[in-house]
Amino acid sequence: MNYRNKLVALTSVLALGGIFMPPPALAHQWVRVTTDNYDNVYRIDKQIGGRGRFRRYWMSVIVNQPDNDTKWKKVLSSIDCNLKQRRIRMVVYYDKNNKIIDTDNYGGDGYLETIPPKSIEGRIANIACSLK
Repeated sequence: MNYRNKLVALTSVLALGGIFMPPPALAHQWVRVTTDNYDNVYRIDKQIGGRGRFRRYWMSVIVNQPDNDTKWKKVLSSIDCNLKQRRIRMVVYYDKNNKIIDTDNYGGDGYLETIPPKSIEGRIANIACSLK
């Protein structure tokens, strides 16, 4: 494959990637959703990707009791708003200095789960599906 073909292929992959993931250059607009029994704070980014039935969104969890030096994590999920099923696509872990300490990139192979309606995830899913 010559240089031009490689460049076209790379550009195509990056363009398709933009369809499935929110642009990383945009600043997050976090909205606090709730705090759990362990004082972990759950937030969702108001910049929801997709329209209609299928959405993708970032949520964050600020960890009150850091485990393995994790102070907070950011989770990219996609959701089927009709079926209330979500798939975790990526998890990024940060330390207390906001430096990335680990990343799990599941892509399309992340676990597909049905979200319990009265759970924290259910509240986040409702927000993701209602924001335009």
